[in-house]
Amino acid sequence: MTFVERYGAFIVERYREFNQRRPVAGKATLISTIATVLALLVAVAQLMVDVIGETGGHALLPTTLPSVVTEAPSTPEAAPENTPEDTPQDAPEDAPADTPEGTPVDHEEERPAPAPSLPAPLCREWIDAKHAPVLIRPCVTALPNGLAISTQVRSSTPDKPVRVSVWVWSMHHDEALLEAQQYDRTREVATLRHCRLNLTNDEITTCGPFVVTPSTGPGKYAAATSAGTEPDDYPPGWSSSSFTGTQSPAVVISDAP
Repeated sequence: MTFVERYGAFIVERYREFNQRRPVAGKATLISTIATVLALLVAVAQLMVDVIGETGGHALLPTTLPSVVTEAPSTPEAAPENTPEDTPQDAPEDAPADTPEGTPVDHEEERPAPAPSLPAPLCREWIDAKHAPVLIRPCVTALPNGLAISTQVRSSTPDKPVRVSVWVWSMHHDEALLEAQQYDRTREVATLRHCRLNLTNDEITTCGPFVVTPSTGPGKYAAATSAGTEPDDYPPGWSSSSFTGTQSPAVVISDAP
């Protein structure tokens, strides 16, 4: 018989004796209860001594516990892992997102081309304009495709602001026309350009440069200019055949543009 079985039988037997000897009520009941409890304690102590003697001092509890098998709670079926073929690869940090990996991108193609620089112009000295309180200085540059014409302007009354109109155009120095004083035929009307300027102090402002193509082909050309106070389409005196404006040094266009 095991220890548990013996101990259970002992408790049942003592409980029955207790019920048989229990008085009805009163003081005798209390004394009887105390005596029964003491008897139970003595009996338990004696039983433990006997068991310890039989086991040689080993623990009263079983040396092994019954194994408990538990099942893991059912979970939804896990999604299959991505294979290397299915897994998206992160793009390298140095490669642009919209270009193939490792393909160099020429950012220079995205930038606007800088404006071509013009050769240094030929300019005449400063001269007083006849119809406006300014000093003017026409300039010209020969280009493969024509001319670059401009006029530098500054106020002749720096103590007050000035608002003026400036015109610039190309003049064809045809020897025969110049000798005949047919100056109106030397003016390239299609190259006439116009600026409306506000001048303060003695700062220099440039009207242009404008790239123009003379219609008369190869030859000698100059830039001509004039200034006035009115915002007209043409400079003062344009209708006169003797009007030439203030001209720059001449340059030569050798080939037709």
